[in-house]
Amino acid sequence: MLAGRYTLLDHERALQRLMPTAEAEGVDIVVGGPYSSGILVGGKHFEYADAPPAIVAKFEKIKALTERYHVPMKAAALQFSLAHPAAAAVIPGATKPERIREDHAALTAAIPDDFWRELRQQGLVAANAPLPIDHLATAADVTEAAASIDLPAPPEQVWQLIGGFGSLPDWLPYIPKSELSEGGRVRRLANPDGTIIVERLVTFDQPGRRYTYVIQQAPFPVTNYLSTLCVRETGTGNGSRVEWSGRFTPTGVSTADAAKLFRGIYEDGLKALAARLAATAP
Repeated sequence: MLAGRYTLLDHERALQRLMPTAEAEGVDIVVGGPYSSGILVGGKHFEYADAPPAIVAKFEKIKALTERYHVPMKAAALQFSLAHPAAAAVIPGATKPERIREDHAALTAAIPDDFWRELRQQGLVAANAPLPIDHLATAADVTEAAASIDLPAPPEQVWQLIGGFGSLPDWLPYIPKSELSEGGRVRRLANPDGTIIVERLVTFDQPGRRYTYVIQQAPFPVTNYLSTLCVRETGTGNGSRVEWSGRFTPTGVSTADAAKLFRGIYEDGLKALAARLAATAP
């Protein structure tokens, strides 16, 4: 149960660790308090107190958008909370029987795709927040890409080089800078032309020599990106296989183009890793 922390007004903190971790681990989340203590349905409270000016201002912008698209605020709030893959159910609460009927109607209300697109474009929801339009993609639209390489080095040696979440500049020439924050859970990357990419660590398995991460900010034409980097032992332990994979939903490009883009990133990265190890071999 997650109460009041994954709503249309307040979801950024839940998207930092909890929701992506739950998704990666297959844990279902029941979202409670989707109306943010009432402000989303005409009340004045947020977190059981008077809503602060910043929250009121954000609410007014969302309200203006719902009015322009003739979308019930309840519908936007409930459908947003349920759009995350980890959200299995929502508990809106009801003070009288007719509220239950209103909530049910809100869950099934038709909301124009452009409403969700503009909500995202205006920055009224986090860039990495899944929206109902993302779920309109069929299973065939959820795309995967992967690459692997066998290296003549023990897995411990390879993992020592690439296993740190902030270690990309040590072996990827096209990522010369990585800044860690939030206790090492977030890395802010910069490529040579200054483009910023922000990624968050979801799971880290030191004994298994693997970690999983999501993209929070990047110029890539995808959403719901989840990637894993893993080092496996091959043969007698004197060799390694490095696997880099990801799954994502393309936005504005074909599944083939999105898969080609990330497969190329993974392949180029693993080739750079092999060159880095070869250069440092005794």
